[in-house]
Amino acid sequence: MGWRDLFKPKRRDEDEDLDEPVEGGPPGQADKRVLKQLRRLGANLSRPREVIHFLYFPTQVAAEQASHQLRGEGYMIDVRPAANAAENPPNPWVMEARNYVVVDESNVQAMRQKFEDLAEGGGGEYDGWEAAAD
Repeated sequence: MGWRDLFKPKRRDEDEDLDEPVEGGPPGQADKRVLKQLRRLGANLSRPREVIHFLYFPTQVAAEQASHQLRGEGYMIDVRPAANAAENPPNPWVMEARNYVVVDESNVQAMRQKFEDLAEGGGGEYDGWEAAAD
């Protein structure tokens, strides 16, 4: 477990899925929890930081197609088979999209929506994001 794992919502096959609604709350509740944890660690949320988004797709082609828009926006992209691809149907391909950005309550909802829409457009799913504390 690396330091970034503290900020990444867990996959659905782990004990607690931070992307699921918390006590009937919206799916974005996980984002609020990540921001709260960053603050707890002393992160200055007004400063840009590395943010990594995790999207899962049914095929490599779908993942690569989704990556074109993000590359045009300056994201660094890595597409590869998911570590647990055999146990992760129907989306065995992972795309990591990295950039440096300020992330806080003012933009986290729009950020999530953008990546959920992108994943859905390729028949995949958005699994959330993680960020460096500073």
